[in-house]
Amino acid sequence: MASVPQRPIDPPSPRDDGNPRICFCRAVHEQTLLAAIRDGCHTLAQLIEHTGAGTGCSTCRGELSELLERHVPRELPRS
Repeated sequence: MASVPQRPIDPPSPRDDGNPRICFCRAVHEQTLLAAIRDGCHTLAQLIEHTGAGTGCSTCRGELSELLERHVPRELPRS
């Protein structure tokens, strides 16, 4: 019996259900991050500490910063 070559399983699309996964290492979705921002996480450090996003490979930190830029009121600091 010949073996069938295994094709790697593609990760699910981050936009499959309208709640995109932002951090794949920690499985943190956009709605979780937006809830944390509404609850007072207005800096990258706060968002990371509260949700765990960005603590794996760190490649999502740019997207975390973009979410903060879009959703934190301008008069609040975003360091």
